[in-house]
Amino acid sequence: MAPRWANHQGVIGYQIDNELCGNMNDIGPLAATAFQAWLKERHGSLKQLDDNLGLVFWGQQYDDWSQIPVTAGGRYHPGLRLEFMRFSSEAWVTFCRAQADAMRPHLTDGQVLTTNCYLPYWGVAVD
Repeated sequence: MAPRWANHQGVIGYQIDNELCGNMNDIGPLAATAFQAWLKERHGSLKQLDDNLGLVFWGQQYDDWSQIPVTAGGRYHPGLRLEFMRFSSEAWVTFCRAQADAMRPHLTDGQVLTTNCYLPYWGVAVD
């Protein structure tokens, strides 16, 4: 769409997405695998994850990365829930950046690129 309309005088800009809210957490198998890989990248080892989050205190150590659940809702270790919130925020930002990066080459002078957030409770979990 952008290449087709980039030079049209009626187009002043593009909105990459609408009402991002950041509180819709994907808890499916692909998200779980991505979260586990993100944790591994961030912490390096299961022992380091245990130490960093204090999982041993809660008796929630893991023997394999694949055992770690996505922690949207429910009763989970607070450190692990915080990590899932960080992961989710990073995923939203990556998603928006991919859209913006795809559009930027097609912007002409004076055109803007924007999005907006839906803030019904002022608790958007996207940094």
